[in-house]
Amino acid sequence: MIATDGPMSFEVFMERCLYDPDHGYYSAPERMVGRQGDFHTSVSVGPVFGELIAAWVAREWTDMGCPPELALIEQGAHDGQLMIDVLAALAVCHPYLDTVVRPIVIEPSAGRRAAQQQKLGARISWWSSLDEAADAPLPWALFFANELLDAFPVARWRFDGRAWQQLAVALDVNRALCWDVLPAPEFSLPGIRGPHEAVLPTGYVTETCPGLGPWVKSLARSFVRGRALLFDYGREAADYFAPHRSAGTLRGYRAHRRCDNPLAAPGETDLTADVNFTHLAEEAIHAGFIVRPAERQGTFLTQLATPRLLSPPRPEAAWLRQFQTLIHPNQRGGGLHRDP
Repeated sequence: MIATDGPMSFEVFMERCLYDPDHGYYSAPERMVGRQGDFHTSVSVGPVFGELIAAWVAREWTDMGCPPELALIEQGAHDGQLMIDVLAALAVCHPYLDTVVRPIVIEPSAGRRAAQQQKLGARISWWSSLDEAADAPLPWALFFANELLDAFPVARWRFDGRAWQQLAVALDVNRALCWDVLPAPEFSLPGIRGPHEAVLPTGYVTETCPGLGPWVKSLARSFVRGRALLFDYGREAADYFAPHRSAGTLRGYRAHRRCDNPLAAPGETDLTADVNFTHLAEEAIHAGFIVRPAERQGTFLTQLATPRLLSPPRPEAAWLRQFQTLIHPNQRGGGLHRDP
């Protein structure tokens, strides 16, 4: 149960629902991804996803001039399976990197970190946040994350036809969670140039991600030279804030069923919102990254898989089934990735 003594911004409410040390959704080590959990990710499909990320690691390491040591950082590792798959593929397909790669997992939850340590073993280093490298940035690093940013807490806003209201969560007379409003600070839609409100319907609701900019800055400070690969659901700002998207992108998932009431079952429901890729790109450029355009996961993974597909022996049927699931536009392949 996530308690509230008075109106709180939805951003604070969402952060507590997901990350409260005692009651947050992601703080429970037993939360499972896949058929027995509340949601699927590309990792649920099988080890091919990790194998293709390993191919990206080998490619980028070569492109960076083959540095003698390379930090390989994952944030949002959940149960650690993706890092296991990536390291296993590196050992088999790119063994020359075995003594080069230094794997690091970023995990703020003590309970989940303990579960990861039991599963991954002693080779991995753990950080509680990216800021642990701020005073001594890593010389060379590759960072990857799968569906991390769509779990960042978001602020919710409603346009009343004249001005923006910041949505909050409060208790009604029956002590049930309900919507409220807080005084709205000066507000603009990130990634949108010029006035946009004239085309929006009254009652229009949307989200912003206040934590995105600080996170990008922390990422930039964590290494001197490197690259980041982000797989996530999202859209560009013009689409994100389109007039027809009047209910925003926030939704919840529980037992593989979508829940459109984000106030239901707090701490028991996975809350997520699409990533504003325009905002992400602007923050990354401001932090010093060179940003490549977002592309669909299917396209990106196909590029990485091409050597495997064209070189004998032909991949086995199980490998091909996993790959087809990862790239199919109606399954995992419709997601976007951004490589700043």
